[in-house]
Amino acid sequence: MSGWIKLDRNVVKHWIFKDEWKFKCWIDLLVSANYSENKIEIKGALLTCKRGELLYSLDSLSIRWNSNKSKVRRFLKLLESDSMIKLKSEQVTTRITICNYDSYQSERNEDETQMKHKRNEDETQTTPIKEYKEHKEEKKDKELNKQLIISSTPKNEFSESVENFYDYILKYFEEKFIPKTDKQISSWKECIDKLIRIDGYDLKHIHEIIKTFREDNFWKTNFNSLPKLREKNNTGEKYIDVFSVKLKNKNQNGKQSTFGETRDEINDRAKREISTSIINTLNGELREQFGH
Repeated sequence: MSGWIKLDRNVVKHWIFKDEWKFKCWIDLLVSANYSENKIEIKGALLTCKRGELLYSLDSLSIRWNSNKSKVRRFLKLLESDSMIKLKSEQVTTRITICNYDSYQSERNEDETQMKHKRNEDETQTTPIKEYKEHKEEKKDKELNKQLIISSTPKNEFSESVENFYDYILKYFEEKFIPKTDKQISSWKECIDKLIRIDGYDLKHIHEIIKTFREDNFWKTNFNSLPKLREKNNTGEKYIDVFSVKLKNKNQNGKQSTFGETRDEINDRAKREISTSIINTLNGELREQFGH
C-alpha cells in the first residue's frame, strides 16, 4: 500500500492521542481503509468494500492489534460513540466505515504526493544555519511527542483474568449501570483487582456475590456499581464482607433470606428469636404446673 493520509496537528489534543494503543489502532484503521471500491472474498462470500471502508472480524483485529476481542470490541464501540466510525455486522465479518474519510484521504493526495516529491528534488538545499535550526526544532518536536505519549500511557494494566471477568459480569447489570467512559471501566477493573490482591477473595466467590445480590429484590436497587463492593457501610464494614456473611447465613438457613438485613440486624433478630423461644418454653412449663 502506497500514498499517504492527512493528519491534523490538533490530533495531539484529541482524547485518542492520550492512549498509545488506541492511537496506534486508529491510525491503522485510517491507513488500511479502502482508497477505492473493490470486491473482497471472505470465507466463500464475495463482499463489496467501498471507499473509506474496511472488512475485518474482531478475531482478525485482536490478532493484528495484539489484544483480546473484548478490548477490541470496546474500542470500536468507543469510536462509534464519538462518530469516528460506523459499524455494521456482516455474515462473515464486520464492516467498518471511517466517518469523514475524505478529510484524511482526498482524491488529490496521490497527485499532490508526486508533485511534492518532484518539487523536493528540484529545490536547492537551505543554508547551513537554517538547516541547523530546522533540525533542532524537529528534534525538539520529536522529544515533546515522545514525552506526551509516555505521560499519557495508561498506568493501570490489568491481568487477562481481570479483563475476562469484567466482561463476564456485565450481564448482571442493566445497560444504564454499565461503565461508559475509560475512567469508569478502569474503576470497575481496579475494584476486581483489589478484591483479589488486597481483600483475598477469589473470582468464584466474587461472581457468586454479584450474581446473588444483583438478583435480590432489595439489593438490585442498592447495589448497581461494582466498586460498591469495596465501599464501607455505616459500621465501617466493606460491602463485600457484609455480603459474604449474608450469603453464608442464607446458605445455612436454607430458604430463609437475610439479604436485606445488616449484620447487627441479623444478630438482633437472632436474639429476639431466642428470647421468644425461652418465653414460650417457660409458658408451657407454667401451664403444665398450674393446670392452665
